[in-house]
Amino acid sequence: HTIRRHLLVAATLLSKKICLSHSSEKMLRLFWLLAIVLASTGACPCRFILATASSDITICSCRDRLLTTLNGSVWDTRIQYLILRGNKLKSLSVGDFDGLPNLTHLALDQNQLQFLQSGVFDKLPSLIVLYLQHNRLVTLPPGIFD
Repeated sequence: HTIRRHLLVAATLLSKKICLSHSSEKMLRLFWLLAIVLASTGACPCRFILATASSDITICSCRDRLLTTLNGSVWDTRIQYLILRGNKLKSLSVGDFDGLPNLTHLALDQNQLQFLQSGVFDKLPSLIVLYLQHNRLVTLPPGIFD
């Protein structure tokens, strides 16, 4: 019951705009981890908006949803953190991430990825962190990160 109560409190905080006294990296990491934990409790996608003194952080989580494809996904252009961890994605194609100009963090770890199409990340100009560990990738296309 204690864990459930803490998760409900965190969910309440994350579902509203929260003004933080400072935007320290430690505080943002805490909210990032809470969003990951909470992601398994709602419909996909889940959005959490966290307001800091300087800007909003938009997190969209589709964690552990058994997704096999992203074809046809329509994304909110404000998303900065996209969590696709723990699905059943086997490949990613050009266009899967269209409409995400502000995306800085992309979590694709713990999927079944075997193939990444060349250019799949080309329309993500703000991407700085990409998690690909625990997949089935053997090779990557030349220039995938150019």
